[in-house]
Amino acid sequence: MKPVNPAELLHKVKSYIEKQSLNKENSINIGNRLIDEIKKAGGNKVVA
Repeated sequence: MKPVNPAELLHKVKSYIEKQSLNKENSINIGNRLIDEIKKAGGNKVVA
């Protein structure tokens, strides 16, 4: 596997979640939880 850019990955996942979710508030919560998980995994440079 080639290394991924966390910011790029996060952007893709966030836009995917927003497209999939009819409940905007829920998608924002998912996005925020995802940001927290990525930061815990060492992606502290991630800016969303």
